[in-house]
Amino acid sequence: MHQYLKVNYNGALDARETRTDILQVNPHFHGSPCYNYVLIKIDALNCIFVQLLSIFTIECESKAYRMALILPMDRPTLLLNQTRDCTLRLTHVHSRTRQGSIVVDAETIIRGALLTSEHDSPVEFFVLDMIDDDLWWQMKSVKLAQNVNL
Repeated sequence: MHQYLKVNYNGALDARETRTDILQVNPHFHGSPCYNYVLIKIDALNCIFVQLLSIFTIECESKAYRMALILPMDRPTLLLNQTRDCTLRLTHVHSRTRQGSIVVDAETIIRGALLTSEHDSPVEFFVLDMIDDDLWWQMKSVKLAQNVNL
């Protein structure tokens, strides 16, 4: 079942410029699964990257709330690769197992992001911020949290 969510956010370079990401969850997107990655706000200072697994709405007392089932990418990365990542200015994230998935309010989603797996690893990812200039600038002011208690 195809699910999507539009997220509006202000650009990192020009806060007056509103941008829109259309995020999707689709197990059969042109024959392959597509589960977008996003940056979410944890608190006033911290963020984490997550993978969207499902998007749904909950109604309570005649009010609709958009929710998202997510797979957080907040585990510490391997020490072995930290020097390489720092030298190459790569942002490396490590996901939880699927059993560590949680439900969050979709309002915590800041924007979409492009991540790619490291050597087809199911848990190690690189953030491709050099593709999107706005994400590259935003990463300069974002503090990525680890082992978040959501």
